[in-house]
Parts: sequence; structure tokens; C-alpha cells
Amino acid sequence: MRLALKTFATLVALFALTLTPTTASASTADPFVGAWESYDAGDGSYQILNVRGSGTGGMHGVRFVDTVASEACAGGPAGVQGSGSVSGRRMTFSFTISCPGFGKGPTTGLVGPIVFTYHPGSDTLTDGSGTVWSRLT
Repeated sequence: MRLALKTFATLVALFALTLTPTTASASTADPFVGAWESYDAGDGSYQILNVRGSGTGGMHGVRFVDTVASEACAGGPAGVQGSGSVSGRRMTFSFTISCPGFGKGPTTGLVGPIVFTYHPGSDTLTDGSGTVWSRLT
């Protein structure tokens, strides 16, 4: 029971970090910036993605939380963070993974990349696995 409570508290803390408000919206020049949510196409778990504005060299800070990381964290939650670069309607994201609470230990070094494609008509992202990400408002 203690492990479950500790894992839940860790997951809540990761969500809080991921949902830090951003100031961009779909109408800005950079449609990737903002908070996004999805359900993993592979296992149905809930995911939250936060992309922060361009920094040096057009890089973005990117974080996401997957509530059930089937492969990376043996079914436990995953905290993922790294950087992404945008070219046209695609953002390529390289990252590190941590598995708080239980499951496998953190993955060291950069992993990926994941490519997110922006769809302006629906204001959504699609990743390489076919998962559709909707903007959180």
C-alpha cells in the first residue's frame, strides 16, 4: 500500500511539472508550444505532453508523462524529458526516460527520436506510433 501511495504521489508531482502553463496558442507562429494530451495507441494509457517555447537554436524543451509505460517502465509511470527541433510541421524529439516509484530504472542517455507532426486543420499532433495528441485548453 505504501508503494502504491508513493507511486501515486510521484505521478501527481510529474503531472504538476508537465502542466506548467505556457503562453502560446495555436494562433502563434509556433503551433507546437503548449500542453497536449493523448491516450497511447499501444496500451491505452493517458499521456500529457508539454512543449515550451523556442530557445537557443530553435530548440524546444519537451516533457511528457505516460501513466502506464508498458515497455520503458515495465507498466509503471514514465517521466520523459528532452529537447525537440522543429522543421515545417514536424518536431523531432530526443529524450531521457525515468521510471519513478517502481519498474525499471531510468534510461540513461538520449533515446528516440519521436517525430510529432502538426495538423493545423484539427490543431492536433500525431506521433510516429499513430497516437493523436489534442491541445489542452
